[in-house]
Amino acid sequence: MVQPETIVDSVSFQPDFSSDRLGYNPELGFLEVDEKLIAFGSIRMLGFGVPITRSGGIDTRQTVQPITEFQQLPAEARTISLQGKGVGPRLYNVPPAVQGLPSESDIVGAYTVDLDTSPDRLLDLREWSGGPIRQIARHAGRSVMAKATSLEAVVDKIHGFYGDADAVLLKQPPLPSIRQMLRKARNPEDVAAEFIIVRNPHILLTKVGTVQAVN
Repeated sequence: MVQPETIVDSVSFQPDFSSDRLGYNPELGFLEVDEKLIAFGSIRMLGFGVPITRSGGIDTRQTVQPITEFQQLPAEARTISLQGKGVGPRLYNVPPAVQGLPSESDIVGAYTVDLDTSPDRLLDLREWSGGPIRQIARHAGRSVMAKATSLEAVVDKIHGFYGDADAVLLKQPPLPSIRQMLRKARNPEDVAAEFIIVRNPHILLTKVGTVQAVN
């Protein structure tokens, strides 16, 4: 059984947040907060990420409202590498996985997010993603389509595939895994890197800590 401390040993939590409340959810691969006030069928999940602002740069506020529309993105974020899985902040299950993003980040936040875990609200596409070859081929196809039409058209198609899901659960793709390796950002033992994309702008991200080191 994965122990929460093996995931959060690099995290400096805020004084009002206790890591003793954390437990590992093996079904989702994420830490969740033991919170008795959450609605039935929902969980409070802990994830790590670098959400952005509409004007560009990392959003360092205590409460972050997700950017979920392509037209709301700053120009720097309108790339196939960042939006090839759809628009929305990504929260990773372990801090080192954040280093799979194209730009290495010195500032990584720890956020809680409340999610409805019913299959139509939290869409689990980890098995659907397939192996590395399938993932690489799919990403290459989207890159070609973005050049032939537009990135926004490709993103719109992806969003249509996700339906009305509030969040999508995916495993770390091959290229980000390579970036992690090159940056010597190692995942905790027995925990595969995964992430969720928050697609509902009304689901807020609440910062509860920061990551001091990821390797």
